[in-house]
Amino acid sequence: MRKFSKVRALRGIFALLLTSACPLACVAEVEAIGFWKFDGGGGQSEGAEISGDAITGEGGGPELLIRGNPMYSTDAPEGGITKGSIKFNMGDILYREEPITNQDDLFGIEIWVKSEDPMATAGAGLVKNGRGQPGFGYGLQQSGESTYMGIYDGVTYIQSQDTPIPVTGEWTHLALVRDAESFGTQLYANGELIYSSERRAPVPVVPDKGKGAFIVGGNLFANNAMKGSFAGHIALVRVFKFKPGEFKAEDLLYQSKQ
Repeated sequence: MRKFSKVRALRGIFALLLTSACPLACVAEVEAIGFWKFDGGGGQSEGAEISGDAITGEGGGPELLIRGNPMYSTDAPEGGITKGSIKFNMGDILYREEPITNQDDLFGIEIWVKSEDPMATAGAGLVKNGRGQPGFGYGLQQSGESTYMGIYDGVTYIQSQDTPIPVTGEWTHLALVRDAESFGTQLYANGELIYSSERRAPVPVVPDKGKGAFIVGGNLFANNAMKGSFAGHIALVRVFKFKPGEFKAEDLLYQSKQ
């Protein structure tokens, strides 16, 4: 009897430790399509070069190729979401030569970002999946000193008109989430819903995975030409999917800062 109680007690302790140790990994409502923590596995020194020509996603996920000379940084968001970030200068990008997914609904895309460019009035691309205009595409970008925005279907911008977001020099968590049937398209900043469109439109162009790209730190243009356009730090990017009506704001990787 005493042995049985000890086993139960140990199991209880293990369950408690597991629950407290995985506030992110234990989120089960969404499924990652691609997930990258840009900290080099931790322990990187400031300005350390990225070894090799690709960065592998979490859990052996999809690789991102490197163009330019981005470098590791010890700068990271509070809360331990990552142990560092990647410092992008204008022209640096991480990319895949095809979209990370052809999913045009029931998806989310999120990023931890810290801009160092207050003059990005033309629209600095943070993360983009799909094709250059016109055509399928969605992502997140910076437009000016106090505006982050989401982009859906290449031409439709979704942004907060009433709640400008401090951009330059501050870590910010952004997410674009789409569930056409339940809530349309939503934009989140630091865990808060700042824009929501209930309309189902636009109806996206179905992507051709042989035509398009996935790009971090830049934009896609006509004929899917990629151009680095962001200056600053990016600590994390995740693209995920979920079942109809199952997304909750708590599924975003922001709560670890709270």
